[in-house]
Amino acid sequence: KALRNILRECHRLLRPDGLMVHAEIPQYAGMAPYDAFILDWDTYNNNEPFWGQLHDTDLKELIRGAGFHEDCFFQHMQPSAIAEAQGRTNLFQGGDFGGGGAWFLYGAQK
Repeated sequence: KALRNILRECHRLLRPDGLMVHAEIPQYAGMAPYDAFILDWDTYNNNEPFWGQLHDTDLKELIRGAGFHEDCFFQHMQPSAIAEAQGRTNLFQGGDFGGGGAWFLYGAQK
């Protein structure tokens, strides 16, 4: 419910052609089983109760429900700038975590 409200508020506040971008834990679709396991472990052991549900949430549907046109929805795995600049590991991590891994970005343009 909170995420739906947040996305609706983003839509309300954005000017035409405004861009909404969220950095979050990635979806499970197409993810290696080990990476999914590690993210589940992290969810449980870091007291992040919403992450587990977010992995399987239909983000495109949420964006559409908030008032954005579905053709303006995007999602992208962005390698960490620190990792690229310093030649750090390519080991998958759900966020930058000190320069390793990648960011999962999703959003829409109004």
